[in-house]
Amino acid sequence: MDFTLTLTPQYTQTGGTTKAATSSLFGDYAIAATILFTLVVFLFEAYLNFRQRKSYHKTDFPRELETTVGNIDRETKSAAASADKTEESSKNDDDKKDKVDRNAPILPQLKSKFSHAQSYGLDKINFSIFSSTYAVTEEVAFLLYGFYPYVWDKACAVGSKYGWTETEHEIKITLLFLGIVTIVGTITSLPFELYSTFEIEKKHGFNKQTLGLFFTDKLKGLVLSAVFGGPFVALLLKIIFMGGDKFYLYVWAFTFVFSVIMMTLVPVVIMPLFNKYEKLPDGPLKDSIYELAGKLSFPLTKLFVMDGSKRSSHSNKRIVLFDTLMTQVSNDEILAILGHELGHWKMGHTVTNFVVTQSRPIPTIIALVLFTSTIWAPVDKALSFIMTVHSRKCEFEADEFSVNLGMSSKLQSGLCKIHLENLGAMSPDSWYSTYHYSHPPLVERLSAMMKLDTAKKLS
Repeated sequence: MDFTLTLTPQYTQTGGTTKAATSSLFGDYAIAATILFTLVVFLFEAYLNFRQRKSYHKTDFPRELETTVGNIDRETKSAAASADKTEESSKNDDDKKDKVDRNAPILPQLKSKFSHAQSYGLDKINFSIFSSTYAVTEEVAFLLYGFYPYVWDKACAVGSKYGWTETEHEIKITLLFLGIVTIVGTITSLPFELYSTFEIEKKHGFNKQTLGLFFTDKLKGLVLSAVFGGPFVALLLKIIFMGGDKFYLYVWAFTFVFSVIMMTLVPVVIMPLFNKYEKLPDGPLKDSIYELAGKLSFPLTKLFVMDGSKRSSHSNKRIVLFDTLMTQVSNDEILAILGHELGHWKMGHTVTNFVVTQSRPIPTIIALVLFTSTIWAPVDKALSFIMTVHSRKCEFEADEFSVNLGMSSKLQSGLCKIHLENLGAMSPDSWYSTYHYSHPPLVERLSAMMKLDTAKKLS
């Protein structure tokens, strides 16, 4: 039996040319190479998942985190017993059950929630292992069967009923093709989203959504994809058809402008469709935020509170505060966290990241047009990892910016409380966090800020 790495999908397009006519090095090995790369990436990421899974089985509280947070508690002990005490004492004890006590030492609270955080992380990583296994199985099956050529031919068949031809109405057929693919993807991903939201997140006290709200959000998302995505793809294809040899330059310019427009529309038009925004009430917090923005020359014009709590109890020009964040940390800690975020703006991280991400769609679009996704996929993975590393660097720099504003202690305690409330990983695997985390692990950020504090005292 003659064994080769050449693979032919079970389904080939109607009217396609023969194998002899299309034979080439890339054509012969494209599917095999794509599947091989997909499996290599899957196995590597599965290895990282199992390393992280092992870390969630640890029962001993991490010593480095204990030492670091213990230092924070000692340095903030006097403050915890004074300013915010009267603010918290007026709240009902029932409201504080299982919540972060903003005045109590942080370390005992972290220790008390360590096992819960480990359980939450274990549930998520087990689910991730299962869902990623399904995803790669589906991807390989689609390649071997020829799912996308099959859907394209079905789209052509549907279009023919309305007088559309593949040559004269390619844009219309493409939109129909993408619509079918989107519907199929929505259906296959739905069970996983439902389980994640209504089993894992609910089990650990985070989910606040009802089924009605979940499906309403899903429907809104599909409608918005059609409203904005449809015209975008149509114009994109038009540019490709008319752009000639330099079409990729016009494509880049178009995607850049479109991204800028969407950055403007998303917070003003789209996000209010999913969440309610209210102006932050007048008071010391609002005054302090405007004072900080003025100090940094940030052109703040609007300040809102978003009702993120109706979907989840996780915390997360205009500044938007999650209502969940405002119940988890003190005003000074909110200010320190905003100092960190404004540091990203002040040091140009936001613009840099935006420009860098705009360079990635070009080869991706070329790949779609020239059917060279196999060649581009490894490069895209490498760029994704580089972006993750760059993001972590930016986080350290923004932390340093907040430290230089004199907000180090409040940023450290605020980050601890958010981590505590969100049941964040307290002992992540080093390989897993390096590959996946866009933000450095908590203990690394705290240690870096403490070193900066020490250097400032010695200077």
